[in-house]
Amino acid sequence: MRRRLNCTTLAAGILAASVAVDAARAEEADVFWQALTQGKADVSLRYRFENVEDATPNRLDAHASTLRSALGYSSGLLFGFGLYGQLEDVTVIGNKRVYNDGTNGVTTRALVADPQGTEVNQANIRYEGIPKTLLRYGRQDLQHREAPMHRFLGNILWRQNWVSYDAFRATNESVDQLKLDYAYIWNVNRHLGERNTAADGSDYNVHGHAINGRYGGLSFMNIEGYGYLLDFRTTTSEALSTDTVGLRLDGAPKVGETMKLLYTTEFANQRDAGENPNRIDANYYLLELGAAQSHEGWYGGWSAKLGYEVLESAAGVIAFQTPLATSHPFQGWADRFVSTPRDGVKDAYVTLGATLFGAKLTLTYHQFTSDNLGYDFGTEFDAMLEKTFVKKYAVGLKYADYQADRNSTNLARNTTTGQVYDLRKAWAYAQVRF
Repeated sequence: MRRRLNCTTLAAGILAASVAVDAARAEEADVFWQALTQGKADVSLRYRFENVEDATPNRLDAHASTLRSALGYSSGLLFGFGLYGQLEDVTVIGNKRVYNDGTNGVTTRALVADPQGTEVNQANIRYEGIPKTLLRYGRQDLQHREAPMHRFLGNILWRQNWVSYDAFRATNESVDQLKLDYAYIWNVNRHLGERNTAADGSDYNVHGHAINGRYGGLSFMNIEGYGYLLDFRTTTSEALSTDTVGLRLDGAPKVGETMKLLYTTEFANQRDAGENPNRIDANYYLLELGAAQSHEGWYGGWSAKLGYEVLESAAGVIAFQTPLATSHPFQGWADRFVSTPRDGVKDAYVTLGATLFGAKLTLTYHQFTSDNLGYDFGTEFDAMLEKTFVKKYAVGLKYADYQADRNSTNLARNTTTGQVYDLRKAWAYAQVRF
């Protein structure tokens, strides 16, 4: 009788344990399923028509009609871990041979660096289990400033194929108003796409450290310190290996109820690193001063700003470079200075802005001169009108007109890099994000 009871008890115990294990597995499966399904999707579509008139000899006008589509999904958290993935597609609508996309070999046409293709733009895992700390590993988006002003680290969001980084990133905000940001980068997925064979468009193999700290606890000033220590391992990009360290102060203190002063001052020093064949010791300066006033009604207000930006030359051989920047917002939208010419560049500019019926109008005039030898590159006028609807939809028109100064020094030193030729660009675009 006792033996039968023991067997019965044992069987009941095994059954109970089995039920408990199954329940635990079901609960774990449910938690895992919830983490996967209770995430958030994001969709972005941008159509753009770009027309380019380049006065470079034997260069025909370009007309590019492209659609960028991006679909992403961020999972919920499971034990503090989450996943994010994003697919990106660039499709040419119409004739693919009426512009040089940087990879298609149509060198008789002006450049519009938007090649067709589909790729994984982001694929990473994150950990949020440490208070006020975020860790992320894998292919991801990196920038340290608000879009599009990514002066040293960005995703080149003006182009249709965005840059992403294979990296480990850690951010911490444990101290109030202080954000610390560190990333180790080992590969840069560039804007010409993974399938291109152009020597200057392939991915960057790099051992890079991107360090940034920003403090916003002062009512009149933000303080930002940074370091970008980049050792490029691709043979064609070794000359970009540099260590850059800088400091930025900016603010928008109020003057009355509707008026704000705008100011920025920034300094950085850049030196050669890694296997860079050049010896570099060049500085970066930025000074901006302006004002903005808001207004209620159809006229939303105005802004005005004077600026002076300098990227120094290193003895007329090479200049201060920003190879991981979103260069388009700086030194003219015509993009004549995406790569800093060897004599460096000084950009004196004035920017005016206004809001009319909810549309933003921006006008900018640039005067470019060289740092080394002090000759004129040329001037540029830029204009943009953009209207956003219910925060999801936007349409815009944009224009850039670079007028080169064909003085003898400019002709002698920059014929191969393009600063001696006029360049006009015009865009029309529409986008939606949700």
